[in-house]
Amino acid sequence: MADPTWFWDGKRYHDTSTGRYVGPKDLIRLRDEYIDLQQYRVSNIAEAYADGGMSRDEFIASMRESIRSTYVNEYSLGRGGTAQVTREEWLQVGRDCKAQYRYLNRFADQVEAARASGKPMSAEYIANRAKMYIDSGTKPYEMARAKAAGVPSLPAYPGDGKTVCTVNCRCHWEIKDTETGWDCTWVLGQAEHCTDCLTNASKWAPLHIEGA
Repeated sequence: MADPTWFWDGKRYHDTSTGRYVGPKDLIRLRDEYIDLQQYRVSNIAEAYADGGMSRDEFIASMRESIRSTYVNEYSLGRGGTAQVTREEWLQVGRDCKAQYRYLNRFADQVEAARASGKPMSAEYIANRAKMYIDSGTKPYEMARAKAAGVPSLPAYPGDGKTVCTVNCRCHWEIKDTETGWDCTWVLGQAEHCTDCLTNASKWAPLHIEGA
């Protein structure tokens, strides 16, 4: 069977060879499945670093690539494919990646300092910290979905670190066109909800954004 050929119709992916559509609910599932897969990968990277099988520089290089691929693929998924992403959007994705790289460098310094003091961090702790950089990939997906819908900006995005759950957020925005703009609803994810996410779901149910 030939691989499907997906086209973006502005709201959904469409495989014209089979007639199959991938809509918003499917996209959220794919968003989270990819995050989970990338977290598994960085757990292995973190374990190798904790056990001494990987140097600081190797750890940083491997983590940077994992962060970059997470951000690029999550943004592309939400935007409707790489063909829809503008140069300015790629530059913003790059800036967001670099912000994570700076956090990563500081964390690696902390790991090395702990080792030098004779109190090394556990493999579990390093892995949990590594997963957080991947968790933050929810934000570029949500920003891309808003961009694809035409929404100029939103007051917050799941995974942007502004909630109590910080980057560990599986909520999402549901966006509907109206005659004057968009109704945007913060939808709670299939996970434990922090107080900020509960508040967002209550006050933005929906949030109306006026069109230009």
